[in-house]
Amino acid sequence: MNYTDISKIKSLVTLATSRKSSHVLEGDYLSPFNGPSLEFDKLDEYRSGDSIRYIDWKASSAHGKMLVRRFISQRRHKALLIGDCGIKMSGHTSKNEVKSKLAETILGSFSWLFSAKGCDYSLLCSYNGKIGRESFHCGNEHLVGLLNRYSKNAEDRKALPLNFLLEYAAKSYSGEMIILLVTDLEGLSRLDKSIVQKLTYKNDLMVACIDDILLSSPGSYDVYGDRYSDTFIIGGKKLYQAEIEMREKIYNEKHDLLTKNRASVCMISEEKDIPDCILSLFEQNTKLTHDARK
Repeated sequence: MNYTDISKIKSLVTLATSRKSSHVLEGDYLSPFNGPSLEFDKLDEYRSGDSIRYIDWKASSAHGKMLVRRFISQRRHKALLIGDCGIKMSGHTSKNEVKSKLAETILGSFSWLFSAKGCDYSLLCSYNGKIGRESFHCGNEHLVGLLNRYSKNAEDRKALPLNFLLEYAAKSYSGEMIILLVTDLEGLSRLDKSIVQKLTYKNDLMVACIDDILLSSPGSYDVYGDRYSDTFIIGGKKLYQAEIEMREKIYNEKHDLLTKNRASVCMISEEKDIPDCILSLFEQNTKLTHDARK
């Protein structure tokens, strides 16, 4: 991901926002300013341009490097992006797009939209087999930095399980925010009632589910076994139909679970689906919120 990709992401998002406003993001900030009188975020390494007045000398001495205090303004809207990772993301969708690359574009599209609406956002995913918690900021530089981190770890074989990330998100973040989860059908199948209720207790949860190429499709590749599937054995019509029905069952069950807990979900197969997915998730969110208040 680099700055040239921003133009592609911007054009994708514009297709959605020009047709209908994302109502959930409308509204003014509680405060438009950054500064020490607001919410403390974290200690971070000193960077060129940082004010020396924010240097934490005690912590710097203890850690052997210059550390500064970071603060964030309390805005009306925050967004947490959760990106599923693992070797499974090196697989392809039914439209022959690489899942990790599609996930990256989805995350980038929503990040750009959040940033354009003045919403601070952060990315939570597995970094080198560990959780990397980022600060909430906005802007193109922040967007590119987060997506570069996701891209480098999206197909990591040592990636943490998705439910580990979701439990961490439920326990470690306070306050109301929008949560966007980008996963695949396997990740969707692992969502249970407990974690969904924890995430939706105070937050708006949206799930973008990337589909998978069928195992019974010609030339399908087993990313876990690192080999091509034997289509002579698994390419029969009955198995093909059974696979279709199983996937529909998983999606429908999780769709019902999410909507009952005021969460929205959509399925994505290719890049051109992203504008419609953005619209669908926000429209579902608005409708579910409206119905819950009746």
